[in-house]
Amino acid sequence: MLTDIDYLTTEVDGEEVVLDEDFEQANQLFIQFVLEEDDLDDLEEAVFYWEELMPEECEAWLEEQTSHIGSSPKLLYLWLLFQEDPLSNINAARHLIQNYPHEVYGYRLMLLTYTQNLPVTQIADDEDAAREMLALDISHMLTYYQGFPNDTYHRMAGIFAYNHMQQMDTAKDILKSAFFDNDRWIDLIDINAMQPIDEYHELMAYFLQLFKNNTYQGAREDLGLDLMEYLGEYYFDNQLYEQAIDVLIAADGSAPDYFYQRYMLASSLIEIGDKQRATQVVLYDENAEYASMFMDFWRQYLNPNLYVIYQDLLEDNDTILARYLLGKLEPNGLNSLAAARQILRIDRLSPLGYGLLSQTYWGYFTSEGAKGNEREQWLKEFSLDKGRIRAYYLRFPDDKDASQAYMLLQILSNNSENVLEIVKKELETNPLGDTIQEAEIIVADTGNFDLLWDINAAAVKKYTEIAILNPQEAPSFEILGFAHVLYITGHFDELIARVNANPDWLLEEDVQYMAVNSNLYQENYGDAIALLHMMLTAETVYPMDVLQLEDEPIAEHPDWRALEAYARELWGDDTEAEESFEEATADFYPAPGWTLPDIDGNLVSLSDFRGKIVILDFWATWCGPCTRAMPVLHEWMINDMPQGVEVFSINIWEDDISASTYYMDENQFAMRLLFGDEQIAENYQVEGIPCIVIIDGNGMIRHRELGFNSKLSDNLNKVIKEIREEG
Repeated sequence: MLTDIDYLTTEVDGEEVVLDEDFEQANQLFIQFVLEEDDLDDLEEAVFYWEELMPEECEAWLEEQTSHIGSSPKLLYLWLLFQEDPLSNINAARHLIQNYPHEVYGYRLMLLTYTQNLPVTQIADDEDAAREMLALDISHMLTYYQGFPNDTYHRMAGIFAYNHMQQMDTAKDILKSAFFDNDRWIDLIDINAMQPIDEYHELMAYFLQLFKNNTYQGAREDLGLDLMEYLGEYYFDNQLYEQAIDVLIAADGSAPDYFYQRYMLASSLIEIGDKQRATQVVLYDENAEYASMFMDFWRQYLNPNLYVIYQDLLEDNDTILARYLLGKLEPNGLNSLAAARQILRIDRLSPLGYGLLSQTYWGYFTSEGAKGNEREQWLKEFSLDKGRIRAYYLRFPDDKDASQAYMLLQILSNNSENVLEIVKKELETNPLGDTIQEAEIIVADTGNFDLLWDINAAAVKKYTEIAILNPQEAPSFEILGFAHVLYITGHFDELIARVNANPDWLLEEDVQYMAVNSNLYQENYGDAIALLHMMLTAETVYPMDVLQLEDEPIAEHPDWRALEAYARELWGDDTEAEESFEEATADFYPAPGWTLPDIDGNLVSLSDFRGKIVILDFWATWCGPCTRAMPVLHEWMINDMPQGVEVFSINIWEDDISASTYYMDENQFAMRLLFGDEQIAENYQVEGIPCIVIIDGNGMIRHRELGFNSKLSDNLNKVIKEIREEG
């Protein structure tokens, strides 16, 4: 007899035997157990383990035992548990009930089949037929509930039946009894499977109240939280704000800690005009750390214009926390500085005031705007706050914001040795954080390029020590990292000068592209043409990518004709090049599936958007045509994109993905950033970038467009119109 199913062990002649070490003996023991045991809970558990351990043996034995007339109903029940056709199982359950009306097998099989295949349209495609079938079987559910009081699922059958019959008081009474008796099935519920939720939300809300008002003795501690999230989202999405509030507030009146649930609660309170309680929710019980994190979550993922909402809630709140939050949201950074100084005047030791001061300066000097007309004003403001920043670092040396502010002070004061010491300390404590990369941007904008090289070299050395890079890669990454910062910060003259002084840098393909694009930006067309000629010879650029520049200003340079002729010679005659460039779209073909991570590590799959038009933009930060195409794509999304269209910018061929994160964040593009790899580039035949691919709702590729095209918006509108008109 099996004595410990959880660990697949048994006792034989007084000695413990591990079943997964002796498959033949295990198989015989499982067979013996199934034949001798009558408790269905233990039988199900044993058979599921058996099937997991030895699927072929388990299924073959059960099929053999149930393939003749007069088979044991117990074995037939166990075999049917592994069958994947719910309609066949319902019919089999009816057969068992008809032939064995006093045995539980058919009733239990019927209940489990229905509840595991909600909504009932999963059982039969015709909704009316499915509901009619269920209505006929409700009497069997009632018989199950009333006639088998000792079976594990009998109360579930009663709840299911009375809920379907809309006798909610009876269903709730049964649920209450199951809750307090810790019925085993409660721990097994899949809340998300209770569909359609319109038919179950009242029962689920009562279930949640039981969790709120009583201590649950079962093993699944997260079930109450799952109910809160599921119901809260249902009521909130349907604008049933009072019900959403009742669901989301805990029994003691506190708000949930999960940010999305707290967002739904705050928004619901705002919708019903309860500003006082909404304010308490956003202030997170005066917990500054969580209040700030919650606000950042709300702004980043749900509402970038959160300032108006918070201003309405907190305008009459004089607490330091309220001032801090409004200061963080303030769209004008100079006003944020004023808010920070005001907090420090109220409390000169306030970490919130110091933190806001640091965050504001660091945010500005790492932004694209730090090279703008306001830079002199910000430098003047910073000089006024040097004393505060020194005091902040002295009082809170382990605080991240304090460390960043002090590093900024040393950078702007041109204290290279001090900066390097701080950088090395940061690399020891947080080598994979964003601080070093952001510091490199600030240093580049000060023009201290020697310090920039030293910081990058220190980072590469650390990454080699902790085995992120191997020693052979280190020299290349010193060059690539340095060049890349110059490139993304727009210091094209310096990048060109460094490459000219170090021609061996051009052995790195990425440097070749950055050098070409830098010369194009600076209108050094002769040098760009020379580089492109070299790259064509080295086969590090596709001839088609060169030919697509024929409508750009570079084509007016006297040396262009020779370059164009060389590219066409390598690529083929004019007709072939034109056909390849246009990527004729008369023949549609299925889009390869993919699953890729986004900026937050969430996995996104093409299959998630079946029925929608999907636009893919393959790009990289070093690609000049890409950075010209992306603002056009963004503007099209803001102004012209119709409903039912999803746009993904898939970053490929990038040595440092943080560059793409920084670029997207700085420009606030509307496209959703995903990180691709060589496989997706190969699957989609991406031979150059930018590459735009349009996929229709049936998963067919309808259009491909390579290179930057000033008529990109018109092309998108044309293709989407054609797709919509077809279907």
